[in-house]
Amino acid sequence: MASECSKCKNSYVPARMFCPSCFVEMKGTRALEEPGYVYSYTTVNRNRTGEPNGPVTIALIRFEGVKGGIVHRLDVSEPGSVTFGMKVVPILKEAAERTGALTDILAFKPA
Repeated sequence: MASECSKCKNSYVPARMFCPSCFVEMKGTRALEEPGYVYSYTTVNRNRTGEPNGPVTIALIRFEGVKGGIVHRLDVSEPGSVTFGMKVVPILKEAAERTGALTDILAFKPA
């Protein structure tokens, strides 16, 4: 879901309470029907403590017509297969486990 400003009509991901362009409270939302795309990415081979791990690919996912984006894990079998502009879709938790938070997204996978 993207938040949508009723004044300037800009949409934002992640959703925001106030429009950063015109400072109006944003109560409207809209579904993101189209897949996102990889704007930038990196692959790491160590975890947060520096221990060998991975490889894990992290990407900045953006959506057409929406400002902002989501930094999240990419679920790819081969890190070398990731390309800029690659279309991706979210992998979500089971419906009963979702809370409406960004943590409902487990990862993104190629569309």
